[in-house]
Amino acid sequence: MKANNILRVGLYIGLIAVFAVAAQIKKSSIMEARQQVSVSIPNQVAEFGQPVDVEVLKRSQLVDVHRVSLDSSSIKNDSATTYFSQKELSLVRAGQKVLHPHTEKVIGELKSISSSPDIATALYPAKIKFTESIELDNPVVDIVVTNLKNTLSVPVEALNRAAGNDTVEVWVVGEDQKANPRKVSLGLHTAHRVEIKQGLSVGDKVVVNGYKYLNPNQKARVRNCENCNDNVQEVAQ
Repeated sequence: MKANNILRVGLYIGLIAVFAVAAQIKKSSIMEARQQVSVSIPNQVAEFGQPVDVEVLKRSQLVDVHRVSLDSSSIKNDSATTYFSQKELSLVRAGQKVLHPHTEKVIGELKSISSSPDIATALYPAKIKFTESIELDNPVVDIVVTNLKNTLSVPVEALNRAAGNDTVEVWVVGEDQKANPRKVSLGLHTAHRVEIKQGLSVGDKVVVNGYKYLNPNQKARVRNCENCNDNVQEVAQ
């Protein structure tokens, strides 16, 4: 009886030892796998480059709009009335195109602006002529106040102002796949894009996402590319 008890105790101790060794082996395997992952990421960046999204610059139209509310009671099938303040008169003029606020499709034009303000509101009434029927969730439209043609622009998110308010940079990936910052001069600002007056050329690959992780002259791996499949060439000005 006593011998059986000793045998059972020995078996229990043996099982505990086996489980302890197995747990230690599993722990070591997990730690080794984690080390391999932590080491592999920097190695991949060094070998293939820092992942970035880019846009190949090309000349295109850059539109700036001014959103206005329509007088709900004045909306008809082919016209509506809006009102401008004295300050807004410097932006608008008769003949400007009117866009749908969501589709950005041309739906009419600003037909006329009164030269006399409304007595009650001190605002200047203006007539909008619609060229097609519209459906608006809210009674607002966009008036095209500036339309730059054949210009260079970049997405707002491509601008890096970290160097200071007076210095604006964008990152450009060169033919050698290395990225470097480049100072630029800005022009017209719209909600989504900014005109580039100096510093960039047609065909430059501008980093729009991922530049915060770049260092000068670092290899970059293009993950997504806007306009890469287009035949982008400089045209005579």
